[in-house]
Amino acid sequence: MNRKRTSVAQASKRAPMADRPPADLTAALDTLVDGYRTESELYTRVRKLTWRQRDTLREGWDLDRFSDLLEEKEDLLRMIGQIESVMKSAKTLILSQEPSQVPNRWKLETLLDRLTALIEEIRIVENANATLLDGALAAT
Repeated sequence: MNRKRTSVAQASKRAPMADRPPADLTAALDTLVDGYRTESELYTRVRKLTWRQRDTLREGWDLDRFSDLLEEKEDLLRMIGQIESVMKSAKTLILSQEPSQVPNRWKLETLLDRLTALIEEIRIVENANATLLDGALAAT
């Protein structure tokens, strides 16, 4: 009879742990959330530089300034690439789980939605910049 009590006591001690995600899963999610927050800040800076490039093209064709802005963007994109590299194993772990198994996954999804919107805006402005550049080069 003591065995049953011990087993029940041990099981009740383990039960709360079953509700908690594994520490590595929590750490992976934290890594991704932190990384994507930082990427969001960097992409916001890329967006600003892209708009400034557009202004440069519209206002006076200062190609040196345009080039300087491009270099700044390239530096930021390299930083984003480094962050992506650091997050690779965390992504693999999170993506190998069913969404329901990842607590607070909504935080990650919210950040990814914001990043997607930023990247899409940058892409649209980049395309407009390319059109402006092509038109100007064709006119010369």
